[in-house]
Amino acid sequence: MGLGRRVNVLLLSTARGSGLAVNNKTKQETFMKMASAGAGLGMGVKDYVVVFVFENDKALAQFPDSGWSGSAQADAAAKAGEKGGAYSGAAEVAPGVWVYQITKSGLALQLTLQGTKYCKDDKLNKNG
Repeated sequence: MGLGRRVNVLLLSTARGSGLAVNNKTKQETFMKMASAGAGLGMGVKDYVVVFVFENDKALAQFPDSGWSGSAQADAAAKAGEKGGAYSGAAEVAPGVWVYQITKSGLALQLTLQGTKYCKDDKLNKNG
């Protein structure tokens, strides 16, 4: 017989933002927006940039219209300006689509399951 104590922490996480998808061959620009939600262990607040790399034209063409990604993430960040550091690896979020997350500033230690929706920003993509 033994005594023990267990503490479980389950946190919800959310994120939102906007960006630009650029076809380097045609120079076509598509304004995008993003919303994300997830659950996991840990806590933190951070400001970050996400860079997508598309392996081929098909992956780039499909992404603005489908735009869903799901991932499991491990993240450690302690950064303010040029001081500190962060670790987050690249992840394949769809066939032929890799994402890199670059922390600008913040403090976070977390392990999460995350779902993210990327879609065209119709207001910004209107012609003229």
